[in-house]
Amino acid sequence: MMDNIDEVSDKRLQALKEINKYKFPVARAYNKKVRAKSFQVGELVWKTILPLGTKSNKFGKWSPSWEGPYKDVKIIFDISYMVETMQGERFPKALNERYFKKYYLSVWQDA
Repeated sequence: MMDNIDEVSDKRLQALKEINKYKFPVARAYNKKVRAKSFQVGELVWKTILPLGTKSNKFGKWSPSWEGPYKDVKIIFDISYMVETMQGERFPKALNERYFKKYYLSVWQDA
């Protein structure tokens, strides 16, 4: 039995090496699809309606998921942003970049 203990630890190390060998291709395949978001000061963004999962009884499942546009005022640690409404009202807290998406001016807005 004591001889088998040494073999078990060797097999564990070998299994760990195999796991680490397969982690790299999986991470590379995942990271191909991930696009980093970055916004500049002064850009217009959409903001997720928080808290997530809240729906208006008036519209049901057709209630909007995004609101805005908002203007980026200050960047904090590359992933958090202070935003303000178009009228100049600032949000009291910084929000993470995952709650934003870029706002593109619509062709139909002026029509």
